[in-house]
Amino acid sequence: MLTLLIEDEAIAARRTRDYLQRYGHGLTEAGWVQSVSDAADWLTEHGNPDLIISDIELLDGNVFGLFDRVEVRAPVVFATAYDQFLLKAFEANGVGYLLKPYTYEQFAAAIDKVRSLTTGGAGATGSPPEASAAGSSLTLDANAVAALQAALTQQHVSYRARFTAKRPSGITLLPAEEVAMLLSEDKVVFAVDAHGKRHPLGQTLTALEAELDPAQWFRANRGELVHLRFVERLEPYGRDRLAVHLRGIKDVAVASRERTPALRKWVEG
Repeated sequence: MLTLLIEDEAIAARRTRDYLQRYGHGLTEAGWVQSVSDAADWLTEHGNPDLIISDIELLDGNVFGLFDRVEVRAPVVFATAYDQFLLKAFEANGVGYLLKPYTYEQFAAAIDKVRSLTTGGAGATGSPPEASAAGSSLTLDANAVAALQAALTQQHVSYRARFTAKRPSGITLLPAEEVAMLLSEDKVVFAVDAHGKRHPLGQTLTALEAELDPAQWFRANRGELVHLRFVERLEPYGRDRLAVHLRGIKDVAVASRERTPALRKWVEG
């Protein structure tokens, strides 16, 4: 398989080229380019290789711009440092990826999968072939490219990473990942940490909600925001409502009747 490597970091490119040589089994390097423009020129001159291994962020932009410039018919395995929205989009579209920094074993497994999907043959590790009909999923169509571009844009959204609690003795920093819930009582908003301790904050619940990742935080009612990481279980609460029990926290958030359907969808992902 002739393989084009698109990677702008010399160290990462050197490692992948070493992996290519180590893998063998007909996998050979066809070329190495460092930008979208160079990749477009290479494909225009040489045509599509058998495989493309590409980083996401390149010297002149993200690689998805390549698909607007030339027709890419080769299977693509993306090497990326992203680990949230983009990986979900890869999985939803059946796209191969390697999460940096990746080992030779992870590299070999990804190549094995490409070979089995595109040729119907077993990979280098002897794994059984998968259905060859799935091979088309490794070649990105316009819808898949659009989904990945949208996920990349979402990945770049910056959410609040910490809270600050002001006290007479100074300011306490609370990492958002260590806060189980936010609640409002008597016009004061508190961050409740993993031990159940309350820390007064200086913003409104609505303002804080706008700065938090909606995939991780949910507004259960007018006075409570819960963090998915700490959700232990949901229990029926009266008619058409749910109580949210948080791990290690005595406080229980009760979703309003209007918010309960959205809560069910949120916890199911």
